[in-house]
Amino acid sequence: MEDFFDRLWKAARLDPDLYKRVASDPEATVQAYLAVVCYSVALTLGAFGRTGLTGINISLITTLFSWYIWAFFTYFLGTRIFKAHGIQVERKAALRALAFACAPGILMVLGLVPGVAFVIMPAATLWMLVAWVHATKVVFGLQGTGRAVLISLIAWGISTMVQLSLFILLFSVFGASPT
Repeated sequence: MEDFFDRLWKAARLDPDLYKRVASDPEATVQAYLAVVCYSVALTLGAFGRTGLTGINISLITTLFSWYIWAFFTYFLGTRIFKAHGIQVERKAALRALAFACAPGILMVLGLVPGVAFVIMPAATLWMLVAWVHATKVVFGLQGTGRAVLISLIAWGISTMVQLSLFILLFSVFGASPT
């Protein structure tokens, strides 16, 4: 079994073989979900690290939930709407590959460094989107990149709307104050 950090590095480098291997390896499930947790913690600390414990908890919960929404809609669109002919994709296999596509998002922890957040957050988000498109293309056996981009962006848009709605709701209810 490959080392976790080696897999993260290969995922960030958009290694197509890695996405194929983790999709077909049920033993990679724990590492895949650990990659999502690392991304969620990095985003939470980078974007909300100064909002106190309430803000950190809200961000962590909404980030994990919105990742699942993104992955679910990617799977749904990839297997139902934009399905490649003759390709059967198992849900857990797709989730494993999409989880490793979050590897570039770990750089978001650098948002804690003053003056760096406005550069690193959009760059890491874009890199993660590219990795997600790549993983989508590989896992669903899509010939061109166009459908992978469409699937990924539609699912990301839905996920982003859900996440923003949750942020507004939870911050309105519980509030958060800078520490």
